[in-house]
Amino acid sequence: IPESAATTQVQRLNDDRNTVMNIVSKFDEVKTDCIKVSRVGRVAADKVRPVKVSFADSSEARYVLRNNRLLGDGVRAKADLTVSQREHLRGLWNEVEERRMAGEEELTVKFFDSIPKIVKLRKNLPGESAQLPTIRTSVE
Repeated sequence: IPESAATTQVQRLNDDRNTVMNIVSKFDEVKTDCIKVSRVGRVAADKVRPVKVSFADSSEARYVLRNNRLLGDGVRAKADLTVSQREHLRGLWNEVEERRMAGEEELTVKFFDSIPKIVKLRKNLPGESAQLPTIRTSVE
């Protein structure tokens, strides 16, 4: 999100809050009245600081993170990770790169129950849905 051109801190914060509200209002599942918005770092003319958005409920934050692609062009959401989580994730991506250079293809990092793991991307065959099939069981 680009920095506001406002000269006062209060006005810049209001501009950021309005921009975030417009983006998040796309999701009916998120209550926009309980969101806290702030910038990380000091104002610098040549730098765009990241925006920190705090939701009242962690399920709302997870919903926005899961639907990141719907936020709009140039906008992305990332979870706030600890130093050890960032190091672990960086190590996984380094391993993916090494394995790709060794000839393995279609590798990526996916999160399962908030735990990142290296997985092989599954290609959909022509006519196959991108969704996982529904498994039905019968009880007799």
